[in-house]
Amino acid sequence: MLSLADWVGSHQEWFPYRGGTRQELLELPEYWVLARKQAERAVAAAGLRPPRPGRLRAFEALTGKMTPTPMQAWAESVALPEGPVLAIIEDVTGAGKTEAAQVLIHRLMVTGRAGGAYWGMPTQATANAMYKRQAEGISRLFADGSEPTLILAHGQSALHAPFQKSIRRTPDQELVADLGAGELSASAACTAFLAEDRRASLLADVGAGTIDQALLAILPSKFNTVRLAGLAEKVLVLDEVHAFDAYMGVEAERLLTFQAALGGSAVLLSATLPAAVRRRLIEAWEEGLRQGRPRRRPRLGEPDPVEVPLASEYPLATLVSAEGGKECAVDAAENSRRSTRVALVHSFEEAGARVLAAAAAGGAVAWIRNTVDDCLRAARWLRGQGAVPIVFHARFAQGDRQEREAEVLRRFGPELDSPGRAGSIVVATQVIEQSLDLDFDAMVTDLAPMDLVIQRAGRFRRHAGRSRPAGVPEELVVFCPAVTDAPPGEWLAGDFKGTEAVYKDPLILWRTARLLAEHRELRVPDGLRKLVEATYAEDTVYDAVLPEGLRQRSDKALAARFGDASTAHDWVLPLARGYTGDFQAWLNDTRVPTRLGDAQTTLRLAWLEGGRVRPWVTQKEEWRGWALAEVKVWAWKVPSDAEPEPRFGKVIAAARRDWGEYEQDIPVLVLEPRDENQWSGALLTQRGKRVEVVYSREDGLGWGAAAALLAEAAE
Repeated sequence: MLSLADWVGSHQEWFPYRGGTRQELLELPEYWVLARKQAERAVAAAGLRPPRPGRLRAFEALTGKMTPTPMQAWAESVALPEGPVLAIIEDVTGAGKTEAAQVLIHRLMVTGRAGGAYWGMPTQATANAMYKRQAEGISRLFADGSEPTLILAHGQSALHAPFQKSIRRTPDQELVADLGAGELSASAACTAFLAEDRRASLLADVGAGTIDQALLAILPSKFNTVRLAGLAEKVLVLDEVHAFDAYMGVEAERLLTFQAALGGSAVLLSATLPAAVRRRLIEAWEEGLRQGRPRRRPRLGEPDPVEVPLASEYPLATLVSAEGGKECAVDAAENSRRSTRVALVHSFEEAGARVLAAAAAGGAVAWIRNTVDDCLRAARWLRGQGAVPIVFHARFAQGDRQEREAEVLRRFGPELDSPGRAGSIVVATQVIEQSLDLDFDAMVTDLAPMDLVIQRAGRFRRHAGRSRPAGVPEELVVFCPAVTDAPPGEWLAGDFKGTEAVYKDPLILWRTARLLAEHRELRVPDGLRKLVEATYAEDTVYDAVLPEGLRQRSDKALAARFGDASTAHDWVLPLARGYTGDFQAWLNDTRVPTRLGDAQTTLRLAWLEGGRVRPWVTQKEEWRGWALAEVKVWAWKVPSDAEPEPRFGKVIAAARRDWGEYEQDIPVLVLEPRDENQWSGALLTQRGKRVEVVYSREDGLGWGAAAALLAEAAE
C-alpha cells in the first residue's frame, strides 16, 4: 500500500506544490492539518474509498433470474468456511456458472470477507461482455447510496465507448452511457485515476477485464504490488480455466498461490476441466494457504486437513479452505441434459455441403475453422455456391472487428426473434468458441482437442425453447481425417495442415477423433468427463496404433509444453523466497509476457485522401481512428520493422507527428482500392521481400496465396 499512497500523494492536482515567500510557508503542524484534509479529498477523488456492501439478497433479487439451477442453488446454500476460499465450478456451457459465481461473491461481500471482485476473462471480447453484465448488476452488490467503481481492464478499453462515458473526471459529473439496452447508471461509474492507468485498474471495487491484467500481479512488472493489493481484498474470478496453455497454466497457479496467501478468495469456472489440472490448481491454492511455511505432516492415521479427493462426477463443485476441502456432485440443470449426435466427414466439399444444406432448410449455421486462412477459403467456396456467409475472425481492423462481432451477436445471440437469423451462415475461427452467448441450429467444426470440441458444441442449440427448423438434423458435424486402425504418418496433411499448426500435439487430436468415432455422440452432462479424461490420460488404448511419425511429433509437442512451463517458472515471482532482487529485471507492463506464442506485429491500416494518409476507421478524434485501424498479424509474415513502400514515406511521417512515443514504430499499411469491396497494399521487409496484402471489410486481411485468391474472387 506504500506504493499506492506515494502514487496518490504525488498527484499534483490533489497535492499542489506549495512555494512562495518564507512568510507564506506553513508551519509543519498547520501543513499536517491541511495535508490530512487534502488526503481525504484525494482518496475520494481517486475512487479508493471502499463502499459498504449491500444486504443479503435472494437469488432472484441478486441476478434477475427466476429459479436457480442446481449449481446456482449450491452457491446460495453451501456453508462457506472461515478464511480464504477457493471454489471451482464445473458445469456445461450455458448452465449459469456466471450467476453461481456472482452469488458466492455476494455472500463473501455481505459477511465482510471481500470488498468486490475482479473477473479475469480469456479475451477482450468476453471482457466487454462481462463488463456489460456487471454494469447492469453492480448496484445489487453494494448498499443503497454507495458509489462503487467499475472498471474495464484491457489494452483496448480506451476504445470502449460505454466505459469511456462512465469515467468521472470531476466529482459531480453526470454520467450517461448507452450499453445497447438502456443506460449505464451512475452506480457503474469509474474515476479517471483508476480508468486511465491500467496499473491502477485492479483497485476498482468491481472489474471485468482480461486475465492478463491479473497475471501481471505475479510477474516482475513495475507496480505489481499495486495490482496485488487490488486483488487481495476481492474475489478473483477466472473464466474458461480449461483453455490455459502450459505457460498460462503455471501463471494461473502462481496467481492462486499469491491470492490465498494475501487472504483473498477465488472462483474458477470451467466446462471441461481435466482432473490433473484441477489437482494442480488446488495444490497451488494450498501452497498459498501455508504462506510458504513447511507443510505439517499429519500424524499416523490422521487425514490431511486440506486433501481433496479427485471426484469424477460432473457437474462438480469444489470448495477448498484452510479447514479442508470437499467436492460436491451437483445435479445438472434439466434444460442442459441432452444427447447430440456426432457425424464425422472427411472431405472439405462434404463439410461445405452440410453447411449449405442446413442453411437451405432455414437453419442458422456455424462453420468453425481452425485458422484464418482456412476460414477465408471456406467463405470463398460458399460464395462460389451462391451463399453469402458472414466471416468472423481476429484478422480484422479493430473497428471492423467490433462491428462484425456486434452483427454476429445480433443475429445469432440469445434473442428468440433475431432478425436475419434463418438461413444465415457464419464462417468463424475460435473467436466464437468461448464465453459469447451464441446459438446455432447447425454446426460444422474442424477437428480440435476434445475439450474444445465440447466448447464449440456449447454454441449448438444452446437456448432451450427456441423453435428449430424441421429440416435441419440435430447433429454436430466434425471435419477430420479418416479414422482407421492404421492411419498414415501424414494423417494431418492436406486440408488439416492448419489444424496441426494450431493444435501441435497430433496424439490429442488422434484420441479425440477415435473417441468421437467410437461414441458418435456427446451426452451432456453425463458423458463429458469421461471423454475429456480419455483424451488427456497419459496412456490410452487409442495410442497403440499411433504411427511413428505422429508419435515423434507428439513427443516434440510434449517437450514444447514442458519448455513453456519451464519458461513460465522462470518468469513468475517466487512467493516462498520473497522479493530477493536477483530474480529478473523489473519491466514495464508492456514488456512482461503474460502469454507465449509466435510473436505478432501490430499494423495500422490507412488510405489516401488529398495527399494525406487517413486511418482506415474514421472517427471524430483521429487518435481513436488510428487505434481502431490496428490489426495484428504473425511477425514471421510481417516483421515489426517492415517499411511502407517508398512513395508513401513522407505522408506517413507527417501522420506520425501526432502519434505518441510508443506508437512511432508501428508499421503503416496504405491500402488502395482494387474495386468497391477490395483494397490492396504492400510492405517491404528489411531483407527486401515484398509482402502483398489484400483487405476487405467482409473478409478482413489476407496475403500470399490467400490474397491472390481473394483478388481472383473479386474479379
